[in-house]
Amino acid sequence: MGEGNSTGRNIGVQFILHGSFTGGRRYMFLNYHDGMAICREYGAPDLFVTFTCNPKWQEIADALASEPGQVAADRPDITTRVFSMKFDEFLDGVKDGSLFGPVQA
Repeated sequence: MGEGNSTGRNIGVQFILHGSFTGGRRYMFLNYHDGMAICREYGAPDLFVTFTCNPKWQEIADALASEPGQVAADRPDITTRVFSMKFDEFLDGVKDGSLFGPVQA
């Protein structure tokens, strides 16, 4: 306001973010309550799984082979896409019970 970029008319005006806005408190509260409802119904979780990316995965190396001199850090689009594909494959394995056994929730 001191630089004259704003009139100050909207200062103090309250607005409510939608519950699907991932940066908002409502989103966090809704996810927390969903998690608590699942724990109440099925019990505490048995596993805490961390899935990380490996820039030396063969799929990333193959994609970078056509661009000499580049590493995985230079192409986050390729790294992210490969990670997403492998994560989806992992999640499918968890859901169908082939990795850790049958899934209840």
